[in-house]
Amino acid sequence: SSSSSSSSSSSSLFHPSSSSFFSLLILLLSLFCVVSATPGSDVQLKNLRIQLEHSFDGAVTWSKRGDISVTLTMAGKHRDTVTGSSTEVKQLALDATFLTMLRTLAEGQQDYYLRTQSHSNQAQPTMTSVPACLLLASNLSDQLLLHLNVDASAIVSIDVVPGAIECDASTVTSANSFDSAIEVIVAENGKFADTKILKKFTEIKQEVPQKSFFQSYWMVFVGVGVMMIMPLFS
Repeated sequence: SSSSSSSSSSSSLFHPSSSSFFSLLILLLSLFCVVSATPGSDVQLKNLRIQLEHSFDGAVTWSKRGDISVTLTMAGKHRDTVTGSSTEVKQLALDATFLTMLRTLAEGQQDYYLRTQSHSNQAQPTMTSVPACLLLASNLSDQLLLHLNVDASAIVSIDVVPGAIECDASTVTSANSFDSAIEVIVAENGKFADTKILKKFTEIKQEVPQKSFFQSYWMVFVGVGVMMIMPLFS
């Protein structure tokens, strides 16, 4: 009797009409959908290493300021879409000589120059400048905007945004190194022209018949003719 009851319960569990069977089926389908939706191999990481260099003599000589490590999360069918980024910056301390040169630039209302040297196949370094007095007024705090090309393989340009907006050459900074926040901006492809609309407009333009010279200026000829005939009636 016990064996028959156990077999009966077992058969009822996997019987197509039982609710347990359908619950198990729904669970398996849900797991399959979750696994299928997981990005998996469609996501990869791209690393960029960038060296910062600065100049205190009008971009004549350069010295190392620090290094930036950028990690980009690439997704999409061809792994060409940036879905996330993280950065790490390490900057060298400024000695008394550099701080003195920075103050000299600020007093002379001159610019501080910054450029990037990428470890990738970037052909030319990107350079920018900012008034030195703004860096002193912001206590060497700034934001670096790194502009990358469409496939995020190289730096197109760099911008420096100081923490201060007004110059004060008399400011004496207490910092001995830069405190920088990094923001990565990846270029986007522009939208292509709608060729269907352009083609339709061209077809409509071609369908309009071209008027002859007489069809275009017949009113002028009629007016001249009337003016010539009127003296005969008078």
